Amino acid sequence: MLGLPKGVPLLIANSLFTSIGFYAFIPFLSIYLVDYLAWPPLLVGLLLTVRQVSQQGPTFLTGMFADRVGLKLVMCIGLVIRSVGFAMFAFVDQIATMFLAAVIAGLGGALFGPTGSGLFAHLTPEEERVRVYSLQKAVSNIGIALSAGLGAVLIYFDFALLSLVCGGIYLVLAIISHWYLPDVRSPIKRWSYKDMGRVVMTDRNFLLFTAIMTGIWYIYMQLYFTIPLQLYQQTGNKMAVSLVNLVVAGVVILFQYPVVKYLTGRRPFLTSLTIGALALGAGALMVGLSGSLAGIIIGLVFFGYGIIIVEPVQYDLTSRLANGELLATYFGFASLAIAVGGGCSQGIGGWLFQQGPALLWGSCGAVCLLVVYGLRRLGKRDNLVALGP
Repeated sequence: MLGLPKGVPLLIANSLFTSIGFYAFIPFLSIYLVDYLAWPPLLVGLLLTVRQVSQQGPTFLTGMFADRVGLKLVMCIGLVIRSVGFAMFAFVDQIATMFLAAVIAGLGGALFGPTGSGLFAHLTPEEERVRVYSLQKAVSNIGIALSAGLGAVLIYFDFALLSLVCGGIYLVLAIISHWYLPDVRSPIKRWSYKDMGRVVMTDRNFLLFTAIMTGIWYIYMQLYFTIPLQLYQQTGNKMAVSLVNLVVAGVVILFQYPVVKYLTGRRPFLTSLTIGALALGAGALMVGLSGSLAGIIIGLVFFGYGIIIVEPVQYDLTSRLANGELLATYFGFASLAIAVGGGCSQGIGGWLFQQGPALLWGSCGAVCLLVVYGLRRLGKRDNLVALGP
């Protein structure tokens, strides 16, 4: 497959189907909770925050664990646990059990998230990582586009069916990955967990970069709760939620590879990341404040353009800043930015949306400006000034 290293095509296929399973489920979970179970947006945001924190919060520890015992094993266990968590939603409707299902689904992601990124980095030569990751994200967004139709069809029949099908996707991926993926284990037997943690916690450039990414993820994660909710409230049609995935995924599928190819070698990574952050911020403001379907679509196009730049650049910068023996550990710590940013996005974001949507979208604009300032400060550091492809 396009001359890719052994194991990478299967990882890319995993990205396709995990995207289908996740994005067919999560947006419609929010609508189901608000529309059918009459949960207030604040409570829905809290549940999504719990899932987000359960997934991204432990990733520093799961990354260290995977670097020691084997990335494939930990990834497969995580896929099975995610399968159980999603399937549980088919059988529960009480608040406590809904939150339990969210925690289980999140913990599964905590296991397969950093390990999948670590496997990509281990199996792909450094000079090929941006190209391969861009391809992976394009394929992932094909999954997002397909998920829109799958989710709309399944929710039309029954939410329980949606839960079971999406959970089953992860179970099938776990079985296939166990049999066909090459195993990768970092050569760090001589390192203790304490030493592994110390390496990351004393890496000041990486810590600052992770803090900045927290703001980017705050804006980015609006895509999975408040943006679909905004569209649903404006149209009154839950099927319209699929439009979010279709537009954003379409932009990424069509333009991911050519845009990244154009930027590679022409702009430093931090400059590209700044452009991506500004596009995300502008997109969020357009979606929230336009008041029309056309304005929302234009905002989603900007949002998609931001995703095109942010995701591969963030991945490659993490790989370059990381200690080569601790890739899963670094990717695990980097996921804490998603835990904090995404948690605030869905928790605080849900509360702000309930108080008045304009407050939420204004906060996205303010956070975007803080991110741009942080990236400028990071770029002035001596060993990062010329960091580029």
